[in-house]
Amino acid sequence: SSPGGFHALRSFEKHVNLVFRSKGAIAPSDIVRNLRAIAKHFRLGRQEDAHEFFRFFIEALQRSFLRGKDRGIPISLQMTTPLYQIFGGYTRNQIKCPKCQHESNTTDPILDLSVDIYKTQSLEDALRAFVRPEVLDKNNKYRCEKCNDLVCARKQMTLHKVPNVLVVHLKRFSFDGSKINRHISYPKSINISPFTSSPKAPADVFDLTGVDVHLGGTVHSGHYYAIVRSPAGVWLRKDDESVHTVGESSALGQRAYMLFYTRRKPIPVPKTLNPLPTLKVAEQIQSIGIRLSSICPSPRSVVAYSPRSKLELIAEYAQRVFRMRQAKQEFASPLPSPVARRTRAKLKTRKRGTALYTDHVGHWDDASASALARFKIMRNDEKLKPLQRRKRDEWDIEYDRGRARKRRKKEDFNEERDSTSNVFQRLHEKRKGR
Repeated sequence: SSPGGFHALRSFEKHVNLVFRSKGAIAPSDIVRNLRAIAKHFRLGRQEDAHEFFRFFIEALQRSFLRGKDRGIPISLQMTTPLYQIFGGYTRNQIKCPKCQHESNTTDPILDLSVDIYKTQSLEDALRAFVRPEVLDKNNKYRCEKCNDLVCARKQMTLHKVPNVLVVHLKRFSFDGSKINRHISYPKSINISPFTSSPKAPADVFDLTGVDVHLGGTVHSGHYYAIVRSPAGVWLRKDDESVHTVGESSALGQRAYMLFYTRRKPIPVPKTLNPLPTLKVAEQIQSIGIRLSSICPSPRSVVAYSPRSKLELIAEYAQRVFRMRQAKQEFASPLPSPVARRTRAKLKTRKRGTALYTDHVGHWDDASASALARFKIMRNDEKLKPLQRRKRDEWDIEYDRGRARKRRKKEDFNEERDSTSNVFQRLHEKRKGR
């Protein structure tokens, strides 16, 4: 958002304060008036997708947190805002080579989890399908980074870091606009650990706190309402300005489109979380000539830490790299080794063009007296005679223009000797019937 434009965080805060002070329904007027500031294609009164609105509104809140900060903030630092501490998590895509057991891991940030429900009957089935391993074979084989072989690798997507509030989006709408309208069961509480990168970790229980429901047969029309659980444990159905209580069975029997689960024992979030201290560390790192990417080549490798510990880890990496570079400059062999000194002395004493480690290096056109003398000795050597050709092929100038161009003098050409046809020419002439 621009400096004088819509501030999503302030508008949302204002709306929440009005809700707590009033006894009736409160329309989010300020947010509705600024729909185009949240997403340019949103229009008042037009059918829109609830999941799409959720994602764009979260991004607008994130822009509000980063408002007034430098636009060059690294993505790893942008993910330290309170918003990401609540909704932000990571998925891990792992490919494992069966030959050398090498693991290639890629992590991606998420603000919600979209799962396929085409062939599932419950949320647990959808999550099991999400983390089910896939074998890359046939035309889709994987080339291992370590052994460089094409192998039938095992690929698996898992939840690497689960946020405090897990938003699960059930993919009810297809690309052609049709809708999967059957009931998908979902529990009141669920253990997420079996679907994470550490499936044998202690139970991490999440409780259901909200259900978003879409009424309608297609993506192009319908109506949304929500069922939420109050702090007192009472389930409330909120349909526009109508609010009334419902039973637990009704809350768990809806054809849900989005599910909101909250961690039973949430990870503590710092009360004041400002990216500026992290930016100061980044400036200090850049001041000593070290880029953040060189200190931590994969910022995703430290996503499991809290922002404070990650800040300390980045600073520690910076100090280590700085000390290593200082040591490299200080002890980088200021004096050449004995072998290097002898080699440089030889280069200074020898003439230009002579060989360094041998007395002589022969060339294909070398016609010096010493080369001819060595050739005669080799030709008369009894041990080398069995290796010599018994029959020499004569050379023809018409069949090898390349060597003719290499002759320096015209009189070097011996017509009687060099014009004689060789074996291949005679065979070629015989086939032609000459």
